[in-house]
Formats: sequence, C-alpha cells, structure tokens
Amino acid sequence: MSLPKDFRAWLAKESAAWNQEGLLGAEQREQILARYPEATTDSSALAFALKTLAVLLFGAAIFLVISHNWADLPRTGQLATVLLALVLIQGTGLTFFLKGQERSAIIGHLLGCVMYGGGIALIGQIYHLDAHSPDAVLVWCLFTIPFALLLDATVIHLLVIALAGTWLIMETEGYNGRGHYLDQASWLVFCLLLLPTAVAAYRQPRPLLTGALAWSFFCLVIAFAGRPPSHLVVLPLVLAALHPTGDARVRGFRFIGAAAVAFLTLALGSLHSPNDYSNEWSTLLRQDYLCSSVTAGLAIWAIIRARQRQDSHAAWLGLVAILALVISLLGSFNVPGFRNRDTVWLLIVAIANVTTLLLAVTLIRQGLAERRLRPYVYGALVFLAWLTWRYVDIEKDLGYLGMAGIFLFLGLILYGLALVWRQQREAEVSDVMSEFRPAWLECGVEKALPWRRALLFSALGLQLLVLGWMVFNHSRPLMSGERFLLTCEPVDPRSLTKGDYVILRYSFQSLTEQQKAKLLKEWQATHPASGEEPSSFGYDYEIPKDTAIYLPLTKNAASIAVFGEPSLQPPATGPFLLTRKGQSNWNGNSVDVRAGIESYYVPEGTGLAWEKLRNKGKLLAEVGILPNGQAGLISLQPAETASIKAVRFRTLERYFVTLKDSLPVTKVINTEAEFTATFHPAPLNGQNAVTPNFTKEIVILHTRPETNFAETITFNDVQLIQGALSVKVRFQQGQQQSYTIRPQASIVVPAEGVNSVEVRDDQSGELLYLYVIKLR
Repeated sequence: MSLPKDFRAWLAKESAAWNQEGLLGAEQREQILARYPEATTDSSALAFALKTLAVLLFGAAIFLVISHNWADLPRTGQLATVLLALVLIQGTGLTFFLKGQERSAIIGHLLGCVMYGGGIALIGQIYHLDAHSPDAVLVWCLFTIPFALLLDATVIHLLVIALAGTWLIMETEGYNGRGHYLDQASWLVFCLLLLPTAVAAYRQPRPLLTGALAWSFFCLVIAFAGRPPSHLVVLPLVLAALHPTGDARVRGFRFIGAAAVAFLTLALGSLHSPNDYSNEWSTLLRQDYLCSSVTAGLAIWAIIRARQRQDSHAAWLGLVAILALVISLLGSFNVPGFRNRDTVWLLIVAIANVTTLLLAVTLIRQGLAERRLRPYVYGALVFLAWLTWRYVDIEKDLGYLGMAGIFLFLGLILYGLALVWRQQREAEVSDVMSEFRPAWLECGVEKALPWRRALLFSALGLQLLVLGWMVFNHSRPLMSGERFLLTCEPVDPRSLTKGDYVILRYSFQSLTEQQKAKLLKEWQATHPASGEEPSSFGYDYEIPKDTAIYLPLTKNAASIAVFGEPSLQPPATGPFLLTRKGQSNWNGNSVDVRAGIESYYVPEGTGLAWEKLRNKGKLLAEVGILPNGQAGLISLQPAETASIKAVRFRTLERYFVTLKDSLPVTKVINTEAEFTATFHPAPLNGQNAVTPNFTKEIVILHTRPETNFAETITFNDVQLIQGALSVKVRFQQGQQQSYTIRPQASIVVPAEGVNSVEVRDDQSGELLYLYVIKLR
C-alpha cells in the first residue's frame, strides 16, 4: 500500500525517532518503510481518469478523420487502415508496458480494445454485414478480457462489464413481450463473462468494480423483459449478507438488493382483495424452484457465517432475503382453485409487511453502525414508503381513528425495540476489506507474471486473428461465390443508427402462412415434445430464433434469382440460400427470415438516391453465394427501366370457385387439370365459360372466407420485374346483408417471361403468396 508523500515523510521521520529512543529496531523500521512506499506523482485517481478521458477523445478525433475519408479508400485500403490502427494503438500500449509505465500502458490498451470493437464494426461495414449483431459484441467482450486480466486494470474490467451487459440485452431482445424465459445458455455465458472481473474485484479490494457488478443485475432485469425470477430479485441482498458489515464492497449489492426486495414486499403486502392477487403475482415475478433453493441455501450460509463472526447486521440481511424467498414460494402456490387460497394470501400479506419493516430497521442499524448516512436514509425511505402505501391501502376502510390506533400500536413496538437495542452492546464495525487470495489462484498468478509480456503479445495476436478471420470468411462469397441478382423491395425509410446505409428487403423474407405451417410441421417432426401433443403456439413461438432455413435457388433468363419453397433441410442438389429465422436486431425491418445481406453501406450523402430506386422497384442487389448457402453482398445495381413493365390482364368471367377451404386462399394455376379441380363453369346471359389457354396464360385466384358482409376483391398494379410477376390485391368491406357469400376474384395473365409470382396485400404490403413456375 503506497502512502501520500507528506504522510510517508512523517512516517520516516517519526520511525527514525522511535529507533533512536529504542522503541523500534533499525531492521523493523526498514521493513515498515518498505511495506508502505511513497506514492508516485501520477498515482492520483483523478489524474488517471482525466488522462483516460483525454486519450479516448483523441481516439474519437482520429476515428472521425478516418470516417471523413473512408469512402475514398478502396477496400484493401480500408482493411489496411483498420488493422494498422489496431496494431499502432495496441503497440503503443505494449511499448509503455515494456518501459514499466503501467498506467500509460493501461490507457493505451483501453483505447486499443475500443479500436478492436471499432474494427469489428468497420469490417462489418466493408462487407455490408447485417447478421446476428450480438455475436459481434460477444467477440469484442471475449477478447478484451485478456487485457483486463493481464494488466489488472479496473477501467478495462469496467469495459468488460459494459460489453457483457450490452450483449445480454441485445441477445434477449427478441424475447421481450413474449413471456419467454431468458435462455439458460445466455444467463450462463453472462455469468462466465463477469467471473474474471469478480475474481479481480476480490483479489484486491475494489469497491468500484463490485459496485459495477451489482448494477449489472439491471441488465438481467431488462433481459427478463422486466419480470425477473424471484431468486434474481433476492440474490443481491444475499450477496450483501455474505460480506462483513463495513466492507465497502457490500454497498452496491446492498442498495440494489434492498431496493428490489422493498419493491417486492411493498407490492405484495398491499391489503387488497385476494381475488385479484394471483393475477398481480403473475405480473411481478417468475418462479425457478431450483435456483430459489440454491439462493435460500446461500442465505442460510450467510446467516451462519455472520453469527460466527458476531455480525448481527449481516445476519439480519440474510433473514430478510429468506423471508422474501418464502413470500415468492407461497405466491407460487396461490393459484385459482387452491382451497386455502385466502389463508395463503393473508399469510403472504403479513410476512411481506413484516419483511418491509425488518428491512427498514436493518438498513437504519447498518447506517448507524458504519457511521454512514446513506444506509440510514435508505432505511428511513423504505419505512416512509411502507407507511404511505399502507395508509393509502386501508385509510378508506378504517377511517382516521382506526389509522391512528394502528400508528400508535406500531409506534409502541418501535419504541420498545429501541429500548431493547439501547441496552445491547454491539461489536464495533470494522471497515477492513479482506482479500481473496487462495493458494491456487496466487500460484497461477505467480506463474503467469514472468509471461505477461508474451501473453499481452498473444492477446493482441488473437484480436488480429479474429479480424483476419472475419475478412477471410466474409470475402469468400464475394470472391468465389456464384453470382445472383436479387430484386429489392420497397421498405420503410432507413434508420440512422449505423450511418449512411440502405436497408434492403427481398421477397423471400416474408413467408406465407402455408410456408410457415410447412416449416412448423418439419420442426415438430424432428423435435418431438417428449411424447406430448404438438404445441399450438405456431411458427413464431415454437421454432427458435436463428434456426437455419434453406431456400433453393434458380435463375431466370436475366440472371435474377428465383426462390423455391423454404425448408429446414438443405436441398440435395443445386444452389441454395442459407437464412435464419428472425430479423436482425437493429434495422427495424420486420421480416420472417434474414440472410445477413439486408444492409448496404454507401458513401455519405448517396443513400437517398439508392432508396428512391429501391422504393420504385428499380434496384437489384448482386450477391455471391457459396455452396454452403452463405451469402455476401457484392454491389447494388439500378435495374433497366425496360425490365420493369406493366402487364395487361383480364378478369376470369363465368366461373366460380369450388374450394371447400374456410380460410383465405391465394393460388396460381397454370394447368388445365388444376383449373378444372378449382373452378366450375357458370354460363351467363347465354355466353358459355371459356377456359384460359394454359400454353400462354396463367390464372391468379384470391378468395376470402364466407361472410354476411358485401366484400369486393380487386387486382391492380401487375408488374413484371426481371421475370418476377408482382401482383397486388385489395379487398373492401361493404354493408351487412341477409345472406352469406364467399368473396372471390381471378385474373388471367400472359405467361410469357414469368418465372415466379408473388401476391401482396395492397394496403399492408403483406406477402400473401409466392409461387415459382416450373419452366415448360
């Protein structure tokens, strides 16, 4: 432990006097002075923080200069800039480290780790990547951890905590609002990412790091869509109880845990009707009995340890945590039809109110014992919140006199407790923070110290290896993939979160209900639900996000890609596109599947021109696709105006549909046999029905379910775009009538040059039907 210069000088002077007076031996004096060296001039935490911020600002200025000239650089120049910048910045940090200037080395490597994350983003921009965004943050976090450990740097550990929390929130974003539980693998990975930081925070006492770890619990709350399981609410308070009272590292866990438990007990202690209780409980917490049991075991262990060291304050925190877990356990049994439901509700309300008061008193006691104002204030606030909430609860039922009696009764109880505690003498609270230095850990640290230089070079090599792998992997579709042209569809205006880029959307990204049903059937066939009946949740809920979905590919005469029916299995022959279920996290483009080719970065100020082409249906995306289905964007091309033309069509008359399906049906018919099975002739005014000529024509049908409202269906905006026939259908509901009809409409379209047909709702833009015509 280093001492300030003035205090170190005082110690040297006084210890010399003690030596002259015979109170202290010369050898002992030297050992004491060696134990407490003089702090260096640049050891000020404020100075270090200011230097860190200054360097980060310098780095931001450099990044902006690079960004200004980014579009003028060729791809090789852009890649060289990214890799060279990372090597230079990390190399500067290594230089300071080799010179023994560790604080400057920490600042250099911090900026280098930030540059590493920027390099991942820039390479993603170079190759127009729009894949699973959380993966990039996870890789950034993983390869920042070695620098945090090797330098034992608090500021880099804080970066790791921030990246881990960001990854978890991004990874679980798709679950919000659906009632899903947080994926167990995501929870485990999050804990493993924070484990090195937790060890560093206790190996050398660092209240700042433990406070940041405590606040990371909010990332879990967000990931659980604001409804965390009960054990997660109580766990911070249990961790606080495991610390000795007075340990500065306890403060973050105690604050977070006390706030969460106070909210829980205040809400569940409300004196309302038990008929509404189960519904309210279901909106507060989820249940995980295994984790709750483990948390309760930790709380009991915390109480036992607190009793052994005669620390009643920590023991009380453990007791509050156990009571909160008991409330959650009782609440899980409070379900409709439970015969003792009212009794359970009364028990929960009673325990919740006692727990709130116990928490308030515990916090006040700890504030007084530690001689700190904040815990005392927190306890007082919990008590005032409880008093206000309960007053609002029962004031109307009891009136002023009844409330006065309750307040008098509670006041007498608190006064009696004060008299009891005044006569008790409690041990003085120590503010010493113990270190966590088990033999196995210190042995590993001692062995690693001589290798720190080599390990830092290796950590930099790993970062470069990751960036190099990204370049290699994502350049392959561009260099050796088979080229396809994809027609881009109109989409909402671009987001500004990624800079100047164009959101791209393709016809294959919106699946029809029939395609979803087929995929769901495939999924249930390969993932049986443990012998139970197949789930009725449907495609969106039952098939996990990121599931691989394969689309067969063919080309029309203009080299435009034509997509086949999606499947969970890759085709045995022929090219195909590998897609994943679910949209990308940040582009706001609502789609059913994504292929990582939905964003194209363009030079600053040119995005609007490309978007106008896209929204007019005159934009083509050139992609390269490898034999394994991996796709990469190569370029955007304006489609030839002549290739987009309106198609003249005629209404199919004197036929009615014979289908029995009660659902809406959209169908393309290009054979006479299928036409005969679908339609029945209905001569009108002496004119016979005429069958279309299926050697030159196709029929497009759209029907709606039977209804007693007058409905009309109209086809419009029929266009042929590079062999893909785009049709829009609109329906309009009229007045109610006394009989039912089945609205239907059919058109006859020339088949020449048509390789695929897509039918969309004219009002919502929803894809109703996609059909690939077999070439005759």
